[in-house]
Amino acid sequence: MPITCYNLNTVTYGTASALFLAIHTLQQVANDESENYPTAKAVLLNDFYMDGVLTGTNNIEQAITLQKQLDDLLLKGCFKLRKWRTNNATILNYLTIDSKADNMLVIEKCDANDIIH
Repeated sequence: MPITCYNLNTVTYGTASALFLAIHTLQQVANDESENYPTAKAVLLNDFYMDGVLTGTNNIEQAITLQKQLDDLLLKGCFKLRKWRTNNATILNYLTIDSKADNMLVIEKCDANDIIH
């Protein structure tokens, strides 16, 4: 019986090298495509951990631009961001159905008296 060789082309989470490989791959995509996606590059280099991102913008227009740039930049590396969450429904209009999380993120405003010390 002939020997068959297989190549694993994904990062297997739980292995010792997984964190390094995940972060290094995202950084490489950011550096390779930085000229075309400057806003997304900064987020990709600073606001990702493993395969998740937590970031924000100062207004809705910036958020929509960032969302589009991140999607486009990561597709260059064959990555697809999913489970977007936002505290503004307008941004959800720019996402595909399969990109949205199952509900909106609600961040309540509170005053200093509501904070538990």
